[in-house]
Amino acid sequence: MPVFYFDINVGSGLIVDTEGSSLADVMAAQREATETLARIGTELFPGRGEQTLLADVRDERGEVVLGVSLQLSVTTR
Repeated sequence: MPVFYFDINVGSGLIVDTEGSSLADVMAAQREATETLARIGTELFPGRGEQTLLADVRDERGEVVLGVSLQLSVTTR
């Protein structure tokens, strides 16, 4: 099973994945990256404002095979 690495940019810094995750394919890596960014967005940025979260997904050779971004905007009315 291929190993994918998820490097996450949360605006305040880059978190480089050195362990990786064994997943079936790139589509599974896309789901994992999307779910991870959504979880980070709800846990770290519950207040007002805008945040952009980014994930670069690398394969076992270290090549970026996928990029995922999440734009989070919270406004009160």
